[in-house]
Amino acid sequence: MTKTDRSGRPQILTAAGVNREHKSTLFARIFSEPEAALELYNALNRSHYDDPAALRFNTIGSFLYMGMKNDVSFIVGSDLNLYEHQSTRCPNMPLRGLFYLSALYQGYVSENGLDLYSSVLLRLPRPKYMVFYNGTGDEPEEQTLRLSDAFMGPDQDGAPALECTARVLNINSGHNRELMERSRKLYEYAYLIGAIRTGLAEGKTLRAATDTAVKDCIDQGILRDFLLKHQAEVTNMILEEFDLEQHLRNEEKIHFERGRNEEILKNRRHLIRRVCRKLQKGRTPEQIADELEEAPELILPICEAAAAFAPEYDCDRVFDALQK
Repeated sequence: MTKTDRSGRPQILTAAGVNREHKSTLFARIFSEPEAALELYNALNRSHYDDPAALRFNTIGSFLYMGMKNDVSFIVGSDLNLYEHQSTRCPNMPLRGLFYLSALYQGYVSENGLDLYSSVLLRLPRPKYMVFYNGTGDEPEEQTLRLSDAFMGPDQDGAPALECTARVLNINSGHNRELMERSRKLYEYAYLIGAIRTGLAEGKTLRAATDTAVKDCIDQGILRDFLLKHQAEVTNMILEEFDLEQHLRNEEKIHFERGRNEEILKNRRHLIRRVCRKLQKGRTPEQIADELEEAPELILPICEAAAAFAPEYDCDRVFDALQK
């Protein structure tokens, strides 16, 4: 059902408007403008569409995290494009993409009056799922994430019945230079975010780094018209996004520390159990340290605490006593 223009090229199709009920990330805000979205599409596909006025976004619902919308979706010719921005590494993007693309195709079928029970094969736009990463982690220039990598069990009977791939591009400064040269808007977006991170690295507060970066970008003609028109909105979006990034980093640190502490406690409980077994056999602290190849100063406190629970040497009670 792809339409063509007078020259025979596929025409940009239209669909539902953008849902603006929630806060957008800066990426979604910039590339929800037809000119910017079309420029990025052309840069990625080396195409030459020049009619942004005909482009309509087909976002149906939105993937939200803490109220932030970071997706852009539209149809160009025979391509169903889903673009997402990520500032944290997320290996589950293909699963997110599967949910999103399923909703988009449901909307496409409904809007175009297609019959799922037709005896004729329905023609659907080809999905292209892109993720633009600009976090602080050391990620490669480009990588492809696959839904099938998450499937459990051995692959014994051929390819799985379902697949979804996410092409992840690193758009931090110095990465994917050719793409940045083809998409000025993407370069300018990455430049602004990079300038803010530089300000933070210099010890500035988030607001000071943001204000300085926005002013410098305007002076240099980077996102100038967009920033002049939406400066207050942009500042608020950036503050919220970076606050979210910090929250995620804090959560990662908390989970890491919790996991490390749990591992320490697990190892300690295991050592106490081994020491108690040795004590039940009448070994001295020095003999236990030698047999377990552990430092005497590590074994002696366990033996002293365990003495209160002789002769059974209940390791759980010993562990609780040491914890107190």
